[in-house]
Amino acid sequence: MDLPQLAGSSADVRLLPPSTSARRTDVAVVGGGVIGLSTALELATRDQRVTVIDPHPAGGASWVAGGMLGATLETGFAEVDDVELHLAARQAWEPFLELLNAGRAAPVSMSQGGTFLLGADASDARELDRLTGFMASVGLEVARCDPSELDEQVPGLSPGIRAGFHVPGDPSVDNRQVMVALLERCQEASVQFIAATATSMRRSGDWLEGIELDDGTTLRTGAAVLATGAVDTAGLGPHDAPAIRPVKGTIVRLGPRRGPILDVVLRGLVRGRMCYLVPRPDGCLAIGATTEERGYDTSVDALSVFSLLEDARALLPGIDDLEFLEASSGLRPATTDHRPVVCASTVRGLVFNLGHYRNGFLMAPLAAQSVAELLEGRRAHPGFEGKER
Repeated sequence: MDLPQLAGSSADVRLLPPSTSARRTDVAVVGGGVIGLSTALELATRDQRVTVIDPHPAGGASWVAGGMLGATLETGFAEVDDVELHLAARQAWEPFLELLNAGRAAPVSMSQGGTFLLGADASDARELDRLTGFMASVGLEVARCDPSELDEQVPGLSPGIRAGFHVPGDPSVDNRQVMVALLERCQEASVQFIAATATSMRRSGDWLEGIELDDGTTLRTGAAVLATGAVDTAGLGPHDAPAIRPVKGTIVRLGPRRGPILDVVLRGLVRGRMCYLVPRPDGCLAIGATTEERGYDTSVDALSVFSLLEDARALLPGIDDLEFLEASSGLRPATTDHRPVVCASTVRGLVFNLGHYRNGFLMAPLAAQSVAELLEGRRAHPGFEGKER
């Protein structure tokens, strides 16, 4: 069966039913989100035969995401040890975009102008002073803006904004453009896609031999990558993957009636709640994102939509003139300490690329490179190593 056309893409990715799929591959990648597809493409560029196992590649949380590359603003107090990792992940995006855009008539772009961090009231401003002071202390670039500078850089902001900071190193990408481009580039690199769910691993002692699928067939492989997002991997059999829990996030998408109203990313603290507004190249606006511990529930409730729109209006009142297009929820994959797991397993041939939580898009290129290095017998990026769990 063919993958449906995604957001006007020319992608025509062939999904093979398990019963007709190739029975052997060099590397099986379990999971077809931004982490899984980036990993598959990186391995394919290293002359590996790669098969992605996912019933709906490019869907799930990756299709819902904001697409922010928050190397700075995702480095809070709890991430003090991850400064270099986040910066390295951001730097990996330039060559990654070159790879994605090779031969594309409509290249995927990265936003210019960085991100503006805003505090809606006095209490929010005090908290941002504390946060940005910490960021500056660990060498991250954050600059305070005076009111006139803020008005000039971001027209249309609420006049009640009490604090503003410019974070030049935090751009964004259109998540859906990236996913479509990944599908196309994987297909061009001869990556195969199997429309199935992995149910267990076949092993011989400590060695991986294959991945069993939900129709009872087996894809034979000596190497596999678990990139399953928020999906629990415990059912795949004995391995040392950490527990992953889903954390729900809702995003609202609005469309322009006359023209774009925003050309930079906004992240604001509004009465203690974080809200972001991310412009898309077509003038649409993504507003997110709630954080809810609701298990695997991806329904959209009225309160989440109301809260997002209310907070976004407190920062940029002009959203009232936009058209409501969509509200959707995705599941962030979180470990107990919210740190990613990119490492080899005790099962030989099995590598984890899991638990990227809010940073799936930011981490995708660097994590993919690290997985490829691990499968070649080398080390992952140092930022992924030596973490106690």
